Amino acid sequence: MREMIDRTKVRIKKQLWLLLLIPILTGAISYYMAAKEPAVSTANVEIVLGNFQDSILTNDKLMAENLKTEKYLKELTSTEEDYSGMAVELKEGKILSLTLSGDDEAEVEDRLNLIVDRLLEESRSVFEQKEEMLKKQISDMEEHNPGAESLPPLTDELLNLRETGIHQELVVTTTDGGTVKRGIFGVIVGLMLAAFLLVLPEIFRD
Repeated sequence: MREMIDRTKVRIKKQLWLLLLIPILTGAISYYMAAKEPAVSTANVEIVLGNFQDSILTNDKLMAENLKTEKYLKELTSTEEDYSGMAVELKEGKILSLTLSGDDEAEVEDRLNLIVDRLLEESRSVFEQKEEMLKKQISDMEEHNPGAESLPPLTDELLNLRETGIHQELVVTTTDGGTVKRGIFGVIVGLMLAAFLLVLPEIFRD
C-alpha cells in the first residue's frame, strides 16, 4: 500500500500539468457548448374566467383547448404569428395559466400580452351585454311586477357577476442554457478523469 502511494505521488509530480489541463479543458468545452445554445424566454400569465355564462368564453375546459390551437390564437389576435410554443394549464377556480416560449424576450412578452388583451376585450364585450340584459330585466320587473319571486335571484346574479380578468400578472423569465453549471460539471468530470488516469497504472500493474 505504501509503495502504491509513493508511485502515485511520483506520477502526480511528473504529470501535474496534464492533470490540471484535463479539468480545465473539459470545463471550458462544457461551458462553450452551453453558451452556444440559444437562450429561452418564457412568458407566463394567469387569467380567471368570468361567470357570465357564455358557452365558450366562460367554459374553462373549452377555452383551455382553444388557446392551445394556433388557428384560434391567430383568429383571436388577427395575426399570422407562430404560436407553436403556447402551453395552457387549467387550474381550479376557472383559472388558466398561459405560457409562451421563444428565443426573444420582448417578442414573447408582446405576443402573450396581445393574446391576453384580445381575450379580455372579447370577454368584456359579452360581459357588458349580459350585465345590460340583467339590468333591463330587473328594471322591467321592478316597474311591472315588483313582487315577483324571480327578482331577488336576478338581483343576486347581477351583484355577483364577474368578468374575466388577470389572476397573476405576466412574468417573463430567461434561461441561458446553464453555462456556469455546465462548466462546473465539466470540471468535475475532468477531475474524475484525471483521478482515473492516476490509478489506471496500478489497476493493470502485475
